[in-house]
Amino acid sequence: MKTTVLTMTPHEQVNERIQQLQSQLTELTNTDDNLLRSDRVKRRKEIEHTQKQIDNFKAFLSLKVEDRVTDGKQLGKIKDLAITQGGLAEAWVSWYGSVQIPEQPLRLLSESILDESLRIGDAINVDGSKMEIKEFLGNGKVRTGNETVVEIGGNSMNSDNDTPLVDAEVVDDDELTPDEAKMVVDNELSPDEETERLKLEKIVRESFAEAGQALKELRDKRLYRSTHKTFEEYCKDVFGYLNRRHPDRLIEASDVVSNLITKCDQIGLNINVLPTNEAQCRPLTRLSPTEQISAWTEAVQEAGGKVPSSRIVQNVVKQRQIPRYAPNPFKVNDIVEIIVKGNPDLRGRGGQWAIIDEVLEYSCLVKTWDGTIQVRTENLKELVLPPEQKDAVRGICERSHKLMEIDGLDSTVKAVLASLSKKTWLSDIEESILSHIEGIYFDEDR
Repeated sequence: MKTTVLTMTPHEQVNERIQQLQSQLTELTNTDDNLLRSDRVKRRKEIEHTQKQIDNFKAFLSLKVEDRVTDGKQLGKIKDLAITQGGLAEAWVSWYGSVQIPEQPLRLLSESILDESLRIGDAINVDGSKMEIKEFLGNGKVRTGNETVVEIGGNSMNSDNDTPLVDAEVVDDDELTPDEAKMVVDNELSPDEETERLKLEKIVRESFAEAGQALKELRDKRLYRSTHKTFEEYCKDVFGYLNRRHPDRLIEASDVVSNLITKCDQIGLNINVLPTNEAQCRPLTRLSPTEQISAWTEAVQEAGGKVPSSRIVQNVVKQRQIPRYAPNPFKVNDIVEIIVKGNPDLRGRGGQWAIIDEVLEYSCLVKTWDGTIQVRTENLKELVLPPEQKDAVRGICERSHKLMEIDGLDSTVKAVLASLSKKTWLSDIEESILSHIEGIYFDEDR
């Protein structure tokens, strides 16, 4: 009996995906009022990301093969519409007739009027004045170097040197559609930088090790700056990385693989027995380059000469780390100072006090001004204080926690509390300010 396999077209896949995302969005927006503050922030970010995915898929549905489009910096034509294995919608665009590049549909605007030969920097004739094109806004509109928005018409000649110029008419900003208006791009990339960015983005989608190297270049060269303010936002929008640590982990994993490959001949390791995913590399990132090699070799041996699982690698690394740490020197209720010491998760907390809440093997759970966090012992330093100052710190901590539990706490108040997190004793003015804040919020509660 012949079996017929039904496959969905890209547009059908997108419609189905939009329905799924809209269902997720409905669930996310029905937020439980009893959620903790940190969970509410996380929920809000999930809602924003889900909505952006929906908008991107809807933009995909509005596109057709052979449509002429712009991304603000160049003109091109859509050659294919596809859904990636990861479920992302892509429009493959040939910019100026060159190789096809995958683009996010949301970044594209329709451009059926302008000739594809136009480039950023080309001269146009505006009421007899020569101006340069700074940005394409779609539907025949461009922004010039002096920030004037104009709509391009026919051709004219420059009487000085017979160079063809394009005629254009000035357009008021309020005549722009919302999509056209938001196409203003700061920190533009050069053509070479744009080409490099697109090449690196393609690599990121194909291999975890090569992805890490590509992400490292994108981050270090700030090739995301033409469309995004931060590397974190760029990775979330372009690659769908919800976890802000995932790009960093891929970069760290690629460094591990590069180190193993470099030393393969020295350790007699088969080039085929290398990590196949980021999770296998993650434990090794805590070791020095030399220790990574010996630990990986041991893990391969435990796996019978095959690629070891991440659990095997984790166990090998854990055994190697045990002798490196002295017994935990802290006890519950100790007052300590937080030291960043190369730990990016502690950025902004350097010099703040904390109170030991629970002692673990190599770390502690500590109470800070805004909650409880886990910190390794090497990032903590005991504060030697007289009993009255210790009591003062515990009092500031308790009062800060009580205020931080208030929904919609003003950002200015949070800034005040953060400034007090380095104080082991309140001056009269500081005490007056904190008491005044408590009076405002707790009087409202009554």
